[in-house]
Amino acid sequence: MLVVDDEAVLGTAVGKMLERLGYRASVFRSSVEALTDFRLNPSAYAAVITDYTMPGLTGIELIREIRSIRPGLPVILASGSSGPLSPDEVRAAGVSEFQAKPLSFATLARTMQRILAKPHANPSGS
Repeated sequence: MLVVDDEAVLGTAVGKMLERLGYRASVFRSSVEALTDFRLNPSAYAAVITDYTMPGLTGIELIREIRSIRPGLPVILASGSSGPLSPDEVRAAGVSEFQAKPLSFATLARTMQRILAKPHANPSGS
């Protein structure tokens, strides 16, 4: 799983929750660095969890770039606020799920199970 959050504590917490659920997690504080890593090995990831508001690339910009490489990859957009995007804009960007921050363990577990159960997901990745 690719986890991207410019707040180190939150990104690390999500990464640790994913690991408790049995997934491998690669956590990045920089959306630009995360995209660079994703471009090097796009098949390494089964899903992406990204913050909405970040310096460099926003979560939506990151999702659009990732979707241009792997269109069916499940993506969770997390935010502490609903932000300026409408639900239609979130869907148009290719967001699989929108989750309010902070993510709880139970919510993350249910969300991961749901998005990885869809036919386009590849649960063997990290």
